[in-house]
Amino acid sequence: MKKSLCSLFLLNLLAVGAAKGELRAVDGDICGTSNVDLLNVGTLDLSDSAAQSAQAQQASQESRTGGSGEQSTGRRRLDASEFPDVKLLLDQGKVLDAIQVLEQKQPSNENNAQFFNLLGVLYLQQKQFASAAAAFERVVLIESDNAGAWLDLAIAKMESGEYAQANQFFDYIVDTHKPTRHILNVIETYRSRMKTAIDENKPWRNQFEASAGRDTNANSGILADHLLVTFDGKQIDVPLVQYKARPDNFHQISNRTHFQSKLFDQNFAFDTAIVNRSFMREHAYSYTDVNMGMSLSHRFPTFEIGMSGSVEHFIWGNRALLNNSEITWFAEKHFAACQTSFVLDYESRRYVQSAALNARSLWSNLGASCGGELTHGYRWEGAVVVRRADDKPIGFRAGGTTSRQENIIRLGIKTPYQLRADLSFSFGRAADSEGYSALLNDNAKRFMQRRNYRLQLSYPFARELTGFVGYEDARNDSNLELFQQRGHSLCTGLRFNY
Repeated sequence: MKKSLCSLFLLNLLAVGAAKGELRAVDGDICGTSNVDLLNVGTLDLSDSAAQSAQAQQASQESRTGGSGEQSTGRRRLDASEFPDVKLLLDQGKVLDAIQVLEQKQPSNENNAQFFNLLGVLYLQQKQFASAAAAFERVVLIESDNAGAWLDLAIAKMESGEYAQANQFFDYIVDTHKPTRHILNVIETYRSRMKTAIDENKPWRNQFEASAGRDTNANSGILADHLLVTFDGKQIDVPLVQYKARPDNFHQISNRTHFQSKLFDQNFAFDTAIVNRSFMREHAYSYTDVNMGMSLSHRFPTFEIGMSGSVEHFIWGNRALLNNSEITWFAEKHFAACQTSFVLDYESRRYVQSAALNARSLWSNLGASCGGELTHGYRWEGAVVVRRADDKPIGFRAGGTTSRQENIIRLGIKTPYQLRADLSFSFGRAADSEGYSALLNDNAKRFMQRRNYRLQLSYPFARELTGFVGYEDARNDSNLELFQQRGHSLCTGLRFNY
């Protein structure tokens, strides 16, 4: 009878741990929402766009200031030697005055390609893109084989928002002037910026994803096959073979929708996401996650502030498990190719069938992301996120308040052949304020350490279709054997943007 009572208590402990999400061997999916998305770091930009912007500016600067100006390279040198008074102003850093002097000289230089090229470059430096485009159009009318001027004309058109013409000019450069690999990378960078800008300006964006894979810990099982518990002053060995990790194959589908618009002159966004993972045999551990959120923010020249709210409904094994709600306040600061973010995230968890597990947390998040260009057309981006919170139960909960901290490092590499590799590391620690159970380790306070490693390779087969393969290694270590876990996951799938 005593052994039966202990077994029932362990069953309850297992159910509690699983319900709290502590027995999930995989915290998030490489075949779905990324770890950064799951960590709710606000609007910290970890995508290509921030890095692409800086890389494009750097490549544009190289295309205008370096090289010999030969047709084969497409590069133009800023040469003001023909106009000594202009050169003197430029040496003094008086660019606007130099432009004014050049504009006065235009009537006597109507057929001077070097004059209009110099004027166009200065316009570009001052972000007067429409005037720059007009100047470079004069250059190519005079010197139709001037590859550098064609490149600068395409860049000026792109910066002016005339994407169709910019793409036409880029196509002309590639087909006619046979540019080097460096200039092809410059063009590809600007094309990526245009695509990003076009996509970002769409009010509606959707993404559908389908994948299949294998998880070595499909049932969120533990490592131990038996456990020593203390009951009524005696130690009893309880077998746990049925709770050990079991592998299984799965398929997963997800769909995400994003809407953005202006609301009272502020940036408004609405997002929905639904993810379903179905195991072939471990049906009790299949799940569906439904999420909906809204955000409102105001962007200043160098920073952005805002707030967002979201609700989540989690179904596990065909029964409702959790209703989660969050309110987030965020502030971002931009520094050229980098940005930092500070986020406060209030989280409230309400369990459908176990009210004793209800809890709330106030997460403080610090994040930073940067990007740049490597040699031979490779580009990189990186991000670091640090999170801290005290997870406080609404009522009584085994272990009491749990102090949690999480650290995430992410590195992405994009090759000139469009193959992309994303590597992420997640390190988390959790410590209870009270003893977890008198049955386990003399009522020791539970301590957990979570490590998660992920690698994903992706390749765009078409503009809106990307294939990917991912691997994940997740480990939970604890002073209590009941919470020690290991798991690996391998998957492959397709992602379609529409």
